[in-house]
Amino acid sequence: MRHLNTLVCAGLIAAASIGSAARSSALAVGEAVFLDDADVPAGQWANANPASVAVSVHVGKRTPVARSTIEYWIRRDFEESGIGSVRFFYERGGSLGSSLAYHTRNHTYGPYALSESRGPISEIAKQLNFEIEKGLN
Repeated sequence: MRHLNTLVCAGLIAAASIGSAARSSALAVGEAVFLDDADVPAGQWANANPASVAVSVHVGKRTPVARSTIEYWIRRDFEESGIGSVRFFYERGGSLGSSLAYHTRNHTYGPYALSESRGPISEIAKQLNFEIEKGLN
């Protein structure tokens, strides 16, 4: 039991204050930090980084896909569409499947089921690149 308590204590970390609405405790698992609500800090980060995309990931109970795999393919698709800055925010969900939402300074897209999450990336990047080019963001 002492080993379990040590493991649990080692996994708990204090979340940095991302804003008054996003203050929460976080649980680190591997390299992922799970927040109480990933959408709020993702939106705040996207607002502060207008040429970037924040991805809020709602991790379901039965998601067989590793975090590193999700990040690799989403980053790759955005990079191929001209967006090089992508940051991920995670939360645990009560549903079985996972979903993603994409946040830019002016828009939030989704949520999309994990299986459908790569489809809209080129259009999201196209819109963001247009807003950057026209000075709309």
